[in-house]
Amino acid sequence: MGLINTVPTGMRHTSRGWVVGVFLLAACGTCQWERRCCAQEKQAEELESYQLGIGFYERERYRQAAESLSAFLKQSPQSPKAENAAFVLGLSQVRLEEFAKARETFIRFLKQYPQAKRGNQARYWLGHCAYHLQDYPAAVAELGAFVQANPADTYLAYRSEEHTSELQSP
Repeated sequence: MGLINTVPTGMRHTSRGWVVGVFLLAACGTCQWERRCCAQEKQAEELESYQLGIGFYERERYRQAAESLSAFLKQSPQSPKAENAAFVLGLSQVRLEEFAKARETFIRFLKQYPQAKRGNQARYWLGHCAYHLQDYPAAVAELGAFVQANPADTYLAYRSEEHTSELQSP
C-alpha cells in the first residue's frame, strides 16, 4: 500500500493543496527573480549602447556614435542619460555634415530639455546647422541670440559672430 492510502481521507486533499501551494510559491519567486534579472539585463544593454555611442564619439567614429546613440534613445527615452545622448547625437551628425538631421536633433533636444545645461550650446549648433543649410535668416537669429545670451562663452561667441558677419557683409 502506498503512503496516500494510509493518510486519512480528509488530509489527502490538504496534503495535495500544500504541495501545490509550495510549487506555486516557488514558481512565483522564480518569476520575480526572472523579472528582476531581465530588467537588470535590459538596463545593462541600454547602458552599453549609451557607453558605446559616447566612446565612438570620443574616438571620432561619428557614424557608429550616431547609430549607437539613436538606438539608446529609442530604447531608453526616459533614461537620465538621454539628455546627454541626444546632445552628443546632434554633435555626431554635425561632424558627419548631416546638418538637416543635426538641426532636427537640436530642435528636439531644446523642446525635450528646455532647462538643459547644454541648451545654449545646442542653440549655437542649431544656428551652425542653419548656416550650413543656407537658411541664413534662421542662422542669424539663432547665432545672434546665442551671442547675446552668452557673452562669456568667448569661443562659441566668436564663431557665432564670424558666421553672422559673413552673412551680413555685402
